Amino acid sequence: MNHGRRPRVWIIRSSIIVRLRTYLSAHRLDENLGLDCDIIWDGEGGRRWEHLLPLLHEKRAATDSDPDIMIIHLGGNSIGCPGTNRVDLMCRMKSDIRKAHMLFPNTKIMFSEILPRQDWRHQTAASGYGIERTRRWLNGAMSGPPLPSFWIRGGLFHVASCSEKQSIEVRREAVIRSLILYLGEKQEELFEECLEDSRSDTMQHILKILVVYGAGVEDSVDVSVILEGREILPGCHNVAKACALLMGLIYALNLAYPKANFEIVSRTLDMDVAGEDATSIEGHVKVLQDQYRKTQPDARIVEERMRRTFAWRRKEIIGGMTVEDAVNKYPF
Repeated sequence: MNHGRRPRVWIIRSSIIVRLRTYLSAHRLDENLGLDCDIIWDGEGGRRWEHLLPLLHEKRAATDSDPDIMIIHLGGNSIGCPGTNRVDLMCRMKSDIRKAHMLFPNTKIMFSEILPRQDWRHQTAASGYGIERTRRWLNGAMSGPPLPSFWIRGGLFHVASCSEKQSIEVRREAVIRSLILYLGEKQEELFEECLEDSRSDTMQHILKILVVYGAGVEDSVDVSVILEGREILPGCHNVAKACALLMGLIYALNLAYPKANFEIVSRTLDMDVAGEDATSIEGHVKVLQDQYRKTQPDARIVEERMRRTFAWRRKEIIGGMTVEDAVNKYPF
């Protein structure tokens, strides 16, 4: 919450909540419901869950400020929609809420349960009992899937019986994320997720795996490893590969490495970016050699690990030399 002003609450809803606001206005009642906040009513009759993300993207483009609380009261008009079963709908709802968090990172997002109705928009049977069961199931599922079920990239499945429909990369990611939950840890401590058009500032992270999603797709479009505020391993393609590379990176840097260790490698690899010539680079490397030897007595062992880890990942040219040639010419 921002101090010094009244909290702002944004309610996104369909016709049921629209009628509530109409009732409040007709009876001259407080539209803020007697609460010490400013409620922004954003309703439209017939609005379905599929309309949520386009609306959020439109609002995000129109303002830089985030509401303090966002209440989403949608989903009822999407139940029973032709061609969509309850699992598909639940998967989309969870995916869209995750993307809403990425679009409005400073907002607390709340899902308002789908209310019962006498008649449903897509009801074809005389009785709405089947749709009512779906409503109850969705409300329960939106509170979080119980283990060992696992939600990932637009799909809900049991880790123990992953079908062949999921790729090996998705199954590996499911196991990794499940392991984090099993150990009682928080996924956000390792993974930083964001949308492509609102990419996170990497400078604020010490160690993260950055997963970037496209606005209209479930699969990640980019995965990279961040260390000390820099994307040092871009283009990892999937979370499982990024985790494996991260383990190799930790091993290469000997885990409890001096800070100068990584600084030496990163500065050496980025010298060409600064536009320096070969003579200038040679002087820098010699200075870094001395600094490295002072901070790490067993420099050759650790450097060999670094060379194997970094040389194949980075193909930049340093003063006309590849990384491998530079390492061989200037052995630490």
